[in-house]
Parts: sequence; C-alpha cells; structure tokens
Amino acid sequence: MRKSDLDRELLKLKQEIEMLSYDNEKELQELEKKLNKKKEEIRLAKLQKSSAYEILSLEKTKKMTPKEIELLKLEKTKQIELLRLEQSRKFSKAEIELLEHEMNQKIEHKKLEDELQVDRNKLDKKINQVIDKKPIDENAKLMYINPKSGKTISDVEKEKKLKKKKLLFKMLYILIMILCVIVLSIVTKMLLDRRDNDTQIKEQIVDVIDNTDIEVVESEKKEKDESNYYWDFINTSMINVDFSNLKKVNKDTIGWIQVSGTNINYPFVQTKDNSYYLSHSFDKSYNYMGWVFLDYRNHINNLGQNNVIYGHGLLNNTMFGSLRKVVKKNWYSNPENYTIKISTEKENTVWQVFSTYTIKPESYYITTNFSTNESFNTFIETIKKRSVYDYKLNVTNKDKILTLSSCYNDTKRVVLHAKLIKQSSRT
Repeated sequence: MRKSDLDRELLKLKQEIEMLSYDNEKELQELEKKLNKKKEEIRLAKLQKSSAYEILSLEKTKKMTPKEIELLKLEKTKQIELLRLEQSRKFSKAEIELLEHEMNQKIEHKKLEDELQVDRNKLDKKINQVIDKKPIDENAKLMYINPKSGKTISDVEKEKKLKKKKLLFKMLYILIMILCVIVLSIVTKMLLDRRDNDTQIKEQIVDVIDNTDIEVVESEKKEKDESNYYWDFINTSMINVDFSNLKKVNKDTIGWIQVSGTNINYPFVQTKDNSYYLSHSFDKSYNYMGWVFLDYRNHINNLGQNNVIYGHGLLNNTMFGSLRKVVKKNWYSNPENYTIKISTEKENTVWQVFSTYTIKPESYYITTNFSTNESFNTFIETIKKRSVYDYKLNVTNKDKILTLSSCYNDTKRVVLHAKLIKQSSRT
C-alpha cells in the first residue's frame, strides 16, 4: 500500500474518533440537563410538602392565630411560586425580582389590613362600652358612622330595640301556644272522664236492673196499661201460646222465644228488612222500643247455618234488655240458664248456649250462611273463642246455630250463640 493511501486512511480514522467523542459529549450534556431538572422538581416538591406540613402542624397546635397562619401561607406560596418561575427559565432574573417585590407588597398589605381590622374592633368595643355606660348626644349618634357596618349609632340602637321587640313577641306567642295546648288537654281529659263516668253509671244501672228480681217487673207491669205488649208476654207460658190470636194482632208473627234466666219471653216477627221493627211495636204502631224480630235472610221453617234474632237492649229489662245478664258470672255459672226454647206453628226446638260475649258493632257474627264447610268451621271457632265463659259444648259444621244480638251500651253489642239440640213437631 502506498504512503498516501495510509495517510488518507489514518485521517479518516481520526475524523471518526472525533465524531464519536462529540456524540458522547452531547449525550452526557443531555443527561446532565435531565438530572438537574429532576433535582429542581424534587426541591420544589420538598418545599411544597414541608410548607403544607408546617402549616398543618401550626393549625393543630394553635401556636399561631388564624391571621398569622394566613400570612405564613402567603409567604410559603410566594417561595414556591418564585422557585417554580426560576426553574422554568422563562423569566429573567430582573423579572423574577420584580415579581418577588409585588408578592412582598401583597403580604405587607395583608398585614396592614389585619392590623387595621384589629384597631377597628378595639375602637368599636370602646365605643360600645361608652354607649352602654353614658348617654350620647343625639347629634353625635347621627354623625358617627361605624366603619365596619357603615351604620350610625342611632341605626344600631334602633335595630337592637327592634330585635328585642321581635324576641318578646316570639316568646309571647310561644307562651300563648303552650297555654292553649294545656287548656285543650285539660278540656279533653275532662270530656273523656265525663264519658267514662257516664258509661260507668249506665253499666251500674244495668247491673242493678239485671240483678232485680222478676217480682219487680211484675209490680212495674201492674202499673202499666193492660194492653202493653212489652210487659204482657213476659209471664206467658209457652204451652198457652196461641199463634192464631197472635197473628190477628200481627200477621208477621212467626214464632215465640224464651231464654232461661232472663225476661226474654216474647213472640217474634219477620218482615222484608231488618229496619222496620227497630221502631215499631208488636201491633205495628210506631215505638222507639221496637220489637223482637228474625233476620229477613233466615227462614223459620227451613233453618240455615246461622239464624239471627234481634231485639233492643232496653234498660227497663223488656225486649232484649235482660240479655246483658248472659255475660255476668251469676248467669253463666248456673247451667240451668243454658237452655233456649223456640216455638213455631209447626214445631218446638230446644237450643243450648255455647258462647256469650260483648263486641263492637260488626257484621261477621250475623253472617247467616257460608259457602264452604271450612268458612263455617272458622266462624264456629271464632265465636267460641270470643266467649267470656267456656261452656264446654262441642259444635260442628253439621249443627244449626241460633244467634241473639242486642245493644250492651253505646259502643258495644251483647251476643249469645246456641246450637240446636232438640226438634219436635208441635201438636
């Protein structure tokens, strides 16, 4: 190889070596820039974190007032912002110094505002103390203006007086409402007590009447007109019942009922509804005492599952008035009272009591027929459970039931249930 060729080759190698050195140096510079930038970011993050931690600690320990902490926050914000601007390298050193000067002015302005506010508060406090202790001239009240509220002393005093009036009116209103509630409660209690007393008196009257011997009824009967049906039938023997004569008086007559241990011994009637005989006597004359009647849904010659007879619970012990006895111990403790006799033109029947109770007005116990044996069984179980006394009588869905219903008092009904135990032709 020639010397000139070697020189050219050597020169080429030198150039390549210089190019490699330049590339490595450039790469090193780039890495150094990235490293410096990362350091600056870490420094900024540390400053932010330390500032936040310092402020949080001061707020928790309460070593500084809220206003002092606010100023500290402004100072820390300034430091962080300046560092961020410095790292961005978008601003010159002179511009950063100018921005720092502006931030310092804002902080100083905030300090002055706080100090001025403190001075204003002290001044207002002193003025209020003077107002409370010593009367102020009316002109002075109109001239002085509170720098904080922008109101004169006279305006402030008027507002205070108005607030006092409103508070007084509110308290007076509340007091009146409380008194109204108390008065209403007292009146309500008095009315309830009076109602309870009236109920007790009525029940006591009923008990006295229920415990009155039949001879009292007889003596009262003698004082009545001989044609008074409410008293005439009480001592009539069922053997002597003449349905022909009864039907001459009232063609609606369908039977005679007698309940042991009570004054119930009457002919009973039936019409097309359950309302007519609530206000008409046996002779169909108008009378609030009404008469004893069979539910229009029943048929006396074809007894249904539940056969219902009604009568008013009169306090003079006529009609179904003495039915109240059936829930008293002196009645249900005597087995001789458990029998009910019914006589019609065609037959005589005997019924035995299995349930007696009082209940608020309802229609369930006067249901006359049931669509299924299950529903009738449920009915039987329900009325037996209601009884005030366990008569220990088995009742099934094959039995015929008699129900007597009357008023016990102003709010309750007295109910008796019996089942058919004997049936014979009337001769």
